[in-house]
Amino acid sequence: MSFGSIFIELAILFWFPKLVFQFGLPNICYFFVKKRVFYILTTFTVLKFLNLSFSPLFYCLFGILLTNGMAFGVFYNKALKGVFLLDFIFNWLNLNSFSLLNSINYMVENVNFFN
Repeated sequence: MSFGSIFIELAILFWFPKLVFQFGLPNICYFFVKKRVFYILTTFTVLKFLNLSFSPLFYCLFGILLTNGMAFGVFYNKALKGVFLLDFIFNWLNLNSFSLLNSINYMVENVNFFN
């Protein structure tokens, strides 16, 4: 499980109930379906046509970023941009955060920097 996956699960667990109570579930569903589904489907189609594969988190965050923070607020939008960028880099390098940490740990334990 990558860092991005953990973050998005925590976001769903803590923020979604707050949004439901604040805006109401029908309003949230209407907002995402009516306003943004065209852009998300277009992105899926273009990336599939180019034979590019990204993680599901990439698509989820891309769809959320298209809302320009209207549903999640400016702070959440900026935080998600950072996670979006990290997830993109890790997937582009075909790494996840745990393998990256393991690689750093291996270098620290097995490489002698003083010789």
